[in-house]
Amino acid sequence: MPVKRKLLYTIGVIILWILSYCSIQFLITTSSNNFLLPIDQKIPFIPEFIWIYHSLLPILVITMVWMVKTRQNFFNMLWACIMAGIIMNIFYVMVPCFYPRMPFEASTLSEFVVQITRYVDNAHNTLPSGHVTFAWLTLLAFANCDIFTSSRFLKFSYISWAILVSISTLTLKQHYVVDVVSGIVLAFLSFYSVRYLLNRYRSSLYYLRYNDNQEKTISLLEA
Repeated sequence: MPVKRKLLYTIGVIILWILSYCSIQFLITTSSNNFLLPIDQKIPFIPEFIWIYHSLLPILVITMVWMVKTRQNFFNMLWACIMAGIIMNIFYVMVPCFYPRMPFEASTLSEFVVQITRYVDNAHNTLPSGHVTFAWLTLLAFANCDIFTSSRFLKFSYISWAILVSISTLTLKQHYVVDVVSGIVLAFLSFYSVRYLLNRYRSSLYYLRYNDNQEKTISLLEA
């Protein structure tokens, strides 16, 4: 599959997600749902994790455009992202969750970037975590590449990265533990549901084409 086409599809889906996410943020500004647990309160605020947090989009694009080679795996990932995005938006509208963020004075570059991030991304769309969902979807897509089994370094790097992105949402006080767990579950559910549906579609298409060819062969023999 051509790189330019994969890049076009990937950017298109990202733009659609950002537009839908920002629209919901604009419309849903309050929330009565708070899933703060004792474990959430024990997790320290570590602003340096902001760089891992913001690595999501570059790694996602690199993986989909250059690491994923087969058409089947690419569209599996693409449709899984769309499915996950739709499900997340439904939750953001139906179950808006608020994360209480404590204000702080920025004295380092990392803290300054955290403040900008919070200004752009308010605390009302937390369940499930989009960062966690898309990070684990990226890992699942890469896990279906041949290089995943042949390169231990990349395998370890991608697994570690997905885990660190998940941790970053907690240490930056962007999400609850519940958001992280639900994001991982949503990633697996979306990826393998799409895989099942695509396989069913291909099987049905092959069956129809096979029967059509059989009918044409019989017609030629009878003629």
